[in-house]
Amino acid sequence: MKLENKVFCLSVAELLHESLDDYYACYIHKRAGYPDGYLYELPIEEYNKLDNKLLYDDESLANAFVNYVFDNVGMSSSKALFLEQQIAKFATSSLRYALKTERPFVLGEEAISSNPVTSLKYAVSILNGRFHQGEEAISKDGQLSYKYATKVLNDVFPLGEPAIAKDSKLSYHYAKDVVKGRFFYGEGAIARNSNYSYFYAKDIIGGEFHQGEWAISSNTKLSYHYAHQVIKKPFPRGEEAIAKDKNFSFYYARDVLKGVFKLGEKVISKDPQLSFNYAKSVIGGSFKKGEAAISEVEVLWSMYNSLLAKVENKESI
Repeated sequence: MKLENKVFCLSVAELLHESLDDYYACYIHKRAGYPDGYLYELPIEEYNKLDNKLLYDDESLANAFVNYVFDNVGMSSSKALFLEQQIAKFATSSLRYALKTERPFVLGEEAISSNPVTSLKYAVSILNGRFHQGEEAISKDGQLSYKYATKVLNDVFPLGEPAIAKDSKLSYHYAKDVVKGRFFYGEGAIARNSNYSYFYAKDIIGGEFHQGEWAISSNTKLSYHYAHQVIKKPFPRGEEAIAKDKNFSFYYARDVLKGVFKLGEKVISKDPQLSFNYAKSVIGGSFKKGEAAISEVEVLWSMYNSLLAKVENKESI
């Protein structure tokens, strides 16, 4: 069919602001004889004669219609319905239309529900509550599932837990903020991260988290705090890491072991002050390995010898 002068090309702006009152538009996509991506307008009777018609099957055009419908509230109901049907074909345009009108857009919910991002936004900003139709899409994404649980449900979201459980950070926060207890499904992911393993043990379990101890033990600071603040007893698996740091070696000996820490004495002995403190507060006497370092500071060496003298006097009584 030759349309010749009866068909003319319009920009989106021209189409929206001038032409819809009298014509329906046809978006010709890769149609022989016409450039791709142009809007062609023709009288409805001629449009109906076309084969392989494609009405507004373009997301950017559907999004443009959102503003047109919103700005032209006096249009006929049939025209409004026609445009809403085109808007409803796509998730983003359907969501924008709902946000513009500040009410649910039932016609577009099927499209909205196909996209996890638009489903969450629709639930939060339009429904102010659960969007059952979009939950399957949301559940495929861990971060969106967590947000749906916290911002919409204010409760657990079992459908999204497999996705949440793949991420250590999300699993920890889901346990802390939503479950308010152990999230067993996510403990495997948590256990792969030293920080979240420590905080999960401290904040959620309030005690030993055996599955995460391997990760914790790779970190000097966390190993000390896990022993001192969480399990409140020696943490042999983390002692190798603790022994790499002079300060935490001293703290571990003083606060956890409450006695000598042989593995950490090498690094402690290189520091004059810590060597003296270790001798005084932990051993309560001579610290041969640290004497070379202590002797470098005259006042500490004097205090150290006074300590030894007091110990000898006690032993002689």
